[in-house]
Amino acid sequence: LAFAIGSITVLPALSSFCKYASIGVALVYLLQVTLFTAILALDTRRQKGRRRECCCCSVNKPSEEEKKAGKLETFVGRVWHYYAEYLLKWNIAKVIVIFVFIVFLGIGIYGVIQTQPEFDPVFFFQVILKVEDSFFQDDRVPIFLVTREFDHFEMKEVESSVTGWFIDFEGYLNRTNQAPNDTETWHSTLSSWLLTEGARYSNDITFQNGSQTAIRASRMYSRLIALTKALDQVDATRSIRNTVDNSGLHAYPYSFSFLEFDQYAIIQREILVNLLLALAAVFIVTVLLLGNLFVSVTVFVCVLMTLIDIFGVMWLWSINLDVVSVINLVLAVGIAVDYSTHIGHAYLQESGSNDERIYKALVDVGGAVLNGAVSTFLAVLVLAFSKSFIFQVFFRQFFSITLLGVLHALVLLPVVLSLIGPKKTPSDKEQEA
Repeated sequence: LAFAIGSITVLPALSSFCKYASIGVALVYLLQVTLFTAILALDTRRQKGRRRECCCCSVNKPSEEEKKAGKLETFVGRVWHYYAEYLLKWNIAKVIVIFVFIVFLGIGIYGVIQTQPEFDPVFFFQVILKVEDSFFQDDRVPIFLVTREFDHFEMKEVESSVTGWFIDFEGYLNRTNQAPNDTETWHSTLSSWLLTEGARYSNDITFQNGSQTAIRASRMYSRLIALTKALDQVDATRSIRNTVDNSGLHAYPYSFSFLEFDQYAIIQREILVNLLLALAAVFIVTVLLLGNLFVSVTVFVCVLMTLIDIFGVMWLWSINLDVVSVINLVLAVGIAVDYSTHIGHAYLQESGSNDERIYKALVDVGGAVLNGAVSTFLAVLVLAFSKSFIFQVFFRQFFSITLLGVLHALVLLPVVLSLIGPKKTPSDKEQEA
């Protein structure tokens, strides 16, 4: 649901990702509640009949490996028993946990403030730009001034920073002492010039319906000084557009770099809107599935803190806000809520005091939650050795998501529920009975 809502964003890359992700999650869920459940039921029947995996017709007897596996399960259970006991046994440990996560939250809030939209093409096109910088040191941004259909004969002058056919044609007229006094003569002279010394500009002018007496569109050139800050680039783009709009020309400025600069202008707003919508969707679904408002709010706060902490890691790791990091941030909401929701749901199913309920929840599902986080981390670990900027950012953010998500679910959430978690109501006890 969070991904489906995120698909309404105006950022094409994020919208496409959210569409594919929402369809993928829906298909995975459909397969889990149908095919996987059926196969799991058949496998459980096989296990109860003590039949072998590859040859179901053969029945085996208990082996030494199975006895060792039982000991291994006992060992893993003891690990979680000791972890839960020492985490919940002393109040000083709970205070330390809360303090540490408050520090994490403070770093995350600072990261939110410091993280800015930025895009460095060197990260994406390292080889190409290194070669370009070796031979061509001009890093100014090329800009096209595209004029639309109007009488170009009336255009007496353009900005001194603009170059192109009009400036050279006016120079040609002055050099040859020609002064066309009407539109038809001016266009006729222009057509003749384009066939001679102005031939290099023949692709910069399109005449209307094949006629040589009316220009449909043309383009001229300029360059924007090198700007390194994204916000400066946004301001420069807006200033150029306003200048052209107020010039009286039927024209508009265009540059391939404007696509990048326009992204900076909206990316902060878009990521805020998408994260808020994703968090709202996650909260609603969590309330419906858990059936307890307080635990749902606690889980939601853990997810929100995880998201804020990820910004802190982004700041420490010098990861800027761009299309790649924005996609991973939206993905973080869905991953982080999974860890905390399992713990919250297990807590609600147990009985006893708050400490006893969260202790049982950690022993029962803590291993599964940790296993999910470790398997996710191992799946992206190979990206850590990639030279691709996109894969490196993907690994760093996924590492942060899994680590912070599982820490909030297995450390902070149990402490909070043990201190202020809801008690078992009489109706809950009657339902259990």
